[in-house]
Amino acid sequence: MEKVKPFLSRALVAFLFALGLALPVLGALNLMGAALPCVALLIGLCAVLTAASMNRKVGLAALIASVAGLAIYLLALGGIQTVREAIIGVILQLSGVQGALPMVAGPCAILLTLIFGLLCWALTSPGAGFYPGLAVLLLVMMILWLTSRTNLLLYTLPGLAALRLQRAAAAVGAVVPGWAAIEELGGVAPEREFDNDDPDYAALQGME
Repeated sequence: MEKVKPFLSRALVAFLFALGLALPVLGALNLMGAALPCVALLIGLCAVLTAASMNRKVGLAALIASVAGLAIYLLALGGIQTVREAIIGVILQLSGVQGALPMVAGPCAILLTLIFGLLCWALTSPGAGFYPGLAVLLLVMMILWLTSRTNLLLYTLPGLAALRLQRAAAAVGAVVPGWAAIEELGGVAPEREFDNDDPDYAALQGME
């Protein structure tokens, strides 16, 4: 169970972080109608990435399946056209054209959720550190402020909670780079207790 805790901790932090980025962006683009499917997508994505990080064989199988599925979607199911329309819809929405994005609301919301999910998983990796994630979250908050969408700042609270958890986890060594290598070598040696019959204890007493 102890070996699983760091992976579960990272999954929770990544999920909350992605939620704190995706929800305000979806709200700014008037895509909150797709919020629940996007939350479910984030949960599934974090579960798959956690399983892949815990087992290399599962990770390799998940990678092959993802690449194959993505290729089929893009090449055989018209995914390229859908992605292009979603990007154009976002650009038009940000330019002030209100009627374009609702036509591709579902694919656009899914695409944004996947991007934020993968980004947040990378930002919660052991070597990523605290400040890159903080910078991304502050950038989203600044954009909301500058575009007068301050009512959506409430949706960034999961991201703030994720950063707080990441900071606390790093403080106790749960996501410290190299911690896995330390555990493989047997962990940190516990403090040794001596009693009066221990020869090492007698030697120490003689040194004093």
